[in-house]
Amino acid sequence: MKPNFRQFIKFCVVGTISMIVDVGSYTLLTRMIQFFYSHYLLANAIAFIVSLIISYVLNKKFTFQNNNKAIGVQFTKYVGVYTVGLVISEILLYILVDRIGIYDLIAKMLVIGAVLFWNFTGSKFFIFDKDVHGKI
Repeated sequence: MKPNFRQFIKFCVVGTISMIVDVGSYTLLTRMIQFFYSHYLLANAIAFIVSLIISYVLNKKFTFQNNNKAIGVQFTKYVGVYTVGLVISEILLYILVDRIGIYDLIAKMLVIGAVLFWNFTGSKFFIFDKDVHGKI
C-alpha cells in the first residue's frame, strides 16, 4: 500500500474516532441540556473543541507518527487548519438545517464528510509536513 494512501486510511480511522466523540458530545449537549437544543451551533463548536484535542493527539502519534517536540507551534497550526474546517462546518450546518431543513444529526454527518478532505490536506502538508517536522 502506498504511504499516502496508508496515511489517508489512518486519518480516516482517527477521523472516525473523532467523529464519534464529536457527534456523541453534540448529541449529549443538544439532547440532554435543553439550552443547547436551540443553540445547536454553540453545541457544535464545543463538540468540535473536544474532538479536536483527541484528533490532534491521535493524528500526531498514529497517523503521521510525528515526533516534533515543538508541540505549541504544531498545535497552533492544527487549531488554525481545523478552525477553518469549523467555519466551513458551521456554514454548511446552518445552510443544511436552517435553510434546507435537513434533520440536524444527518446534516452534521454530511458536513463531517465534506470537511474531511480539507482537514487531511491541511494536516498532511501544513501541520505534519515531513520537510518541516521530520520524517513521517
